[in-house]
Amino acid sequence: DNHTCAVKKDQRVICWGSNQNEQLGVVGSDIVNAQQVDGINDAVAVAAGSAHTCVLTTTHMVRCWGSNTHGQIGVAADPDTTTPLGLTMVPDLQSVTTIAAGGNRTCAILENTELWCWGENPANLLGVTANPDRNTPVMVQQLWEMRVASLPIQIPTTIPTLPPLAPSATLRITRTVRPTATLIKKRFPTPVIWKRTYP
Repeated sequence: DNHTCAVKKDQRVICWGSNQNEQLGVVGSDIVNAQQVDGINDAVAVAAGSAHTCVLTTTHMVRCWGSNTHGQIGVAADPDTTTPLGLTMVPDLQSVTTIAAGGNRTCAILENTELWCWGENPANLLGVTANPDRNTPVMVQQLWEMRVASLPIQIPTTIPTLPPLAPSATLRITRTVRPTATLIKKRFPTPVIWKRTYP
């Protein structure tokens, strides 16, 4: 949550911000200017958690690096993994289309709309039985409804027309209503003029 990453047009990843757990993919202190992550040239999406980062590759696989204290990288919770190489490929997770990360957790949606998550699991945040943490992906549920809701809305380009009348059908005007107006005349009393005469 204290760092930011992005995918460049050449499918490489750049990161900047806090690097306390080497979640930027490099060794060193915090970085103000964007730094390219070595070893990644096939990224299509990137997601950043509190102290770890994951990328979705063109082969629909997920690779993560950074803090792994709760298994959020997808492997056994050993000391922090700091390099996005083979050891950080999330095992047994294929055909991924979308990834997301937050806190010490990571989730992925597969082509068949299944949702898989791993990492810290207090209060059932992973959608499975609370505790222990999951250092390998576990399926949460199938998101058929979400897939339908995400379909693009088709806007018609032509105005629909009414169907033609049957041959025996005719239009008849049953009543014509014409507006009427009433002229109201207001009468005013005739003024009386008084004239004074002198003898």
